Amino acid sequence: MFIHKNLKEFLFNELEFYLKEEVLDIDNIEQSYEKIKKINGISIKIIEFLSQIEDFEKKLWEKKKFIYNVNYVITLDKIENRNGMNLIKKIINSPGIEKQISEWKDLELIDDTFIKENIIKSNLTEEVNSHYKFLPIDTKYFNELKYEILSLFDNLDEQLDGVLVHSENYQGLNTILGKFKDKIQTIYIDPPFNKDQNADYLYNVKYKDATWITLLENRIRLARSYLGEQGSIFVRCDYNGNMYVKLLMNKIFGGENFRNEMVVKRGSPKAGLFLQFEKLKSIGVMYDNIYWFSNYPHAGYSGFIKKLLNKTDGYWASFKKIYDRPTMRYEILGINLDKGQWMWSKEKAFKAVENYTTYLQESKTAGETLEQYSDRTGIKEFVRRHNDTIQYWVSQKESVLLDNNWLDIPGYSSGWNFRTENSEILLKRVIESTSNEGDLILDFFLGSGTTAAVAHKLKRKWVGIEMGDHFNSVDLRRMKTVLYYDKSGISKEKDVKEKYNENNAGGFFRYFDLEQYEDSLNNIENKQEMSNSKVLQSIPDYEIKYMLDYETDNSKIFLNANMLEDPFNYTLKIINNGEEKSVNMDLVETFDYLYNVNVDKILSFNDKNYIFVYGTKDDENLLIVWRQLNNIDYRDDKDFIYKIIDEYFHDIIIDTVFTNGNNIIDDSRIKNGGKSLDPLLNKLIFGGK
Repeated sequence: MFIHKNLKEFLFNELEFYLKEEVLDIDNIEQSYEKIKKINGISIKIIEFLSQIEDFEKKLWEKKKFIYNVNYVITLDKIENRNGMNLIKKIINSPGIEKQISEWKDLELIDDTFIKENIIKSNLTEEVNSHYKFLPIDTKYFNELKYEILSLFDNLDEQLDGVLVHSENYQGLNTILGKFKDKIQTIYIDPPFNKDQNADYLYNVKYKDATWITLLENRIRLARSYLGEQGSIFVRCDYNGNMYVKLLMNKIFGGENFRNEMVVKRGSPKAGLFLQFEKLKSIGVMYDNIYWFSNYPHAGYSGFIKKLLNKTDGYWASFKKIYDRPTMRYEILGINLDKGQWMWSKEKAFKAVENYTTYLQESKTAGETLEQYSDRTGIKEFVRRHNDTIQYWVSQKESVLLDNNWLDIPGYSSGWNFRTENSEILLKRVIESTSNEGDLILDFFLGSGTTAAVAHKLKRKWVGIEMGDHFNSVDLRRMKTVLYYDKSGISKEKDVKEKYNENNAGGFFRYFDLEQYEDSLNNIENKQEMSNSKVLQSIPDYEIKYMLDYETDNSKIFLNANMLEDPFNYTLKIINNGEEKSVNMDLVETFDYLYNVNVDKILSFNDKNYIFVYGTKDDENLLIVWRQLNNIDYRDDKDFIYKIIDEYFHDIIIDTVFTNGNNIIDDSRIKNGGKSLDPLLNKLIFGGK
């Protein structure tokens, strides 16, 4: 669908043009003036009427969406390594284990000889059998154990390898932006190509050119906010739209940030033979295009070098993380930390310094230094002269890809019965050329999930957004297989085997669904008394005015205090496969994503009537307490919250305690005291309105 950004302004401009060009008669000013006055009066009412509807639809389209069906996939080794053997026993004895076993068989991770009791070795030490340590546990089968599993982890968000989001991609990008803004290193997308007719696969591709370009423009412009300073984006396209993509990317990123245009192999040609020249109507198309743009001109090399040379506080701040792990604190280049941690391990950081020192020596031998090229133009010239060495230092690799001819590798694959499945070797080249281990990779046209699969195998972290029904049947299944150990694709490559093999697979990721625009429309409820309201009927021209904000303000998509009294049973009507059902929204996860909380710890108490989330935001330590408020005694509630703080967070300075509903936290240990999160959540959902 198409929603105008500012319909009112557009229509008024069109009206002005129409009146001047079509109605105004210079030779008969008085008569045309009366005509203009009448047309203008009627038109204004119509424009006001239409723009109110369009603005309301825009409000629903742009509002952040609720998260639901939040679950986690985690391999058994991750639970075992955190003293979770007793929890594994609970999993084995849970009613959900039979469905989990059925899924493992469906994924061909185990066969019919599997016996659940054999998951744990029968020995004195009690450990997971090596054959089963990478079996993926999906918390959707173990709802009663979900928070017990999560409670094993400190630095929870840091421990996650990735996130899968089931959503239309604009809604997905718009909703989770706060969590990943400026944090993505590499974006790769293979959007549906703009063809003359619908293709025989899972996407609608029969768009008008303008519609297709608008679809891409809205999403890519939003996606740029995800990229870090050194970030890059790759967009794949074919001859139907490559000229539009290049112009669009120039507009969004600027021509100075264009890096290259690669050609990548596609399927076999379908045109006729050259021997039948007189009958030949076309020749086979053997390649697609991939456009590579960076976030800034120096992304990937010179900006990083400049920061190291200057050794500014800003550089060290970006190399520092908010979490506190003593094993990640060490002296480097004369700098040490009393608290917190460095971004990289000691081995990786020292290797970067070693490579950088080598680079400086080579540069000195050549009689040049970066200071000679201090401005932007100079830096680009410096990079052009020393590209090989710089790329080596930044990527820490033995070889560097310098050629834009990628016809030497397959562009597509067919391992997951998905027509437009990108090949893993292609994504390996994209990811390795622009990122390091631990960096975040994003694909918001996830398709068959190749980007996430390859990122995981290469020890990167990943975010994937996909709207299709194949999210569950392909993407989720594929990533579970990757966690267990996927032998296909780049797993066979020698350099990949060192990072990812049957002895060190495993992983931990989150996945969830998002409320969609259509769901928002479906949950609008009009006040029954509106038609009989004497107050509204007294408004001039009420019959052609919409009072949508007032008429619909009791709808569930607009939060109010009463709706948050029972935050664990907040439901919306969701339509899935033509069937409408009431679904619980996860307000805990929704708030964490919208408020950009880096979650460290999640705890659940009193049969899930209390959920505590400890995390950080902008160097502030937050404790977010969700509780069931029906018939609550606030004095007992306050005592219980203090008890949990004393027991689990006594060694942490907490700046603010958020709660749903009333907040009476006033302990002197809480720097900013207590705050209700209700108005903040509403503000976050509607962008501050």
